Amino acid sequence: MKLAHCLKRATAITAILVATATTAAADSGSKQVTSANPNTLVVVSNGQSYTQMQQDGIVKVHGKFQYDAGTSGRIKQWTVWPEIKYGYGIFSTLPGTKGFEDKGIYGHGSRPKSVNENVTMNVPANAIRAAVVSSCNLMAAALESQGKSKTEIFGKDRETELRISLGHEVEVTGAKGKIVMEASNEYKLKIRCSKFAGASLPTAGTIQAPEKPALGLQAKQAGGTPDPKPALRLRGTN
Repeated sequence: MKLAHCLKRATAITAILVATATTAAADSGSKQVTSANPNTLVVVSNGQSYTQMQQDGIVKVHGKFQYDAGTSGRIKQWTVWPEIKYGYGIFSTLPGTKGFEDKGIYGHGSRPKSVNENVTMNVPANAIRAAVVSSCNLMAAALESQGKSKTEIFGKDRETELRISLGHEVEVTGAKGKIVMEASNEYKLKIRCSKFAGASLPTAGTIQAPEKPALGLQAKQAGGTPDPKPALRLRGTN
């Protein structure tokens, strides 16, 4: 009886030590969007629907990326990109944003065990324009369904948001272990749905259905500001 009790206790202690060692050795990291420039996107209307995002050029998304290759050897390269959600009430993911990446590549002999990087991703305004306008129109449609008139809806500035987080990929030497990636809150990029600046507002009719946003990568090929090349960090020699 006493021997069985001792064996049971020893087994329990061993299990705790193994679990602790596994957790300690796991790859770990964190990622977070910290800011955007501009920090507010402005959309104008014609009094019946929201029609155009005013910003052109580039929206810069800034963030922080940390990774520790606890069981994986060393880091060969990492990539992060903005994951963008749009809408009102219910949010959808904007496809095609992986191309707006920031990344680090490390040559043989200079590959780190861990990285702690400030990252910047350049998102062309054309890539998010339709999604931003759609978010305002979804808000307007929701307000209209609540019984508000166009005069009420378009008679003052209103706000919604894009929600931005970081996607990531890491390539390491050796076998990749369990990854413990710290979750972070989505960054909320403000959208100002501006009041109608015209002399009078219509009171009848239905708000125009929002357009479906184009793919991010397709949008950046559709003209306007040329797509900037992603930042690239090279370390050492191959």
